[in-house]
Amino acid sequence: MTLFYKPIDAFKLIEAIDLDQPLIVEWLQSKGLIPKEKKCPKCYKNMKFIKRPDSIDGFAWRCSTDSKRCSLRDGTFLENFRCDLKTFLKVIHYWALQVRQADQKEILQIERQTLITYQHQELLN
Repeated sequence: MTLFYKPIDAFKLIEAIDLDQPLIVEWLQSKGLIPKEKKCPKCYKNMKFIKRPDSIDGFAWRCSTDSKRCSLRDGTFLENFRCDLKTFLKVIHYWALQVRQADQKEILQIERQTLITYQHQELLN
């Protein structure tokens, strides 16, 4: 898919932050952070990528054989992050710029302990 004049995988992180949720998901898939396909853990058949409004990401995986559902994040680097994907991209961006956690807390309106957990236990491992 192209947006304006370039393919989604050509967007840089700072540009991806401004995308809407479906395009952020597509961008993360293009970067290999969310899989483009997934096998059902029960029957091992390919799952379908579906819209799921009650999910924080707005999408999920569903098996058409046994109706098993999985989060987009299951088994990925993002599995332990409990914020929306746009906020996740912002956390990465501010971490890369070495913005103080106290300032990130104010900018992102999330708890400093959450930032500490994400940045020290996940991003640095």
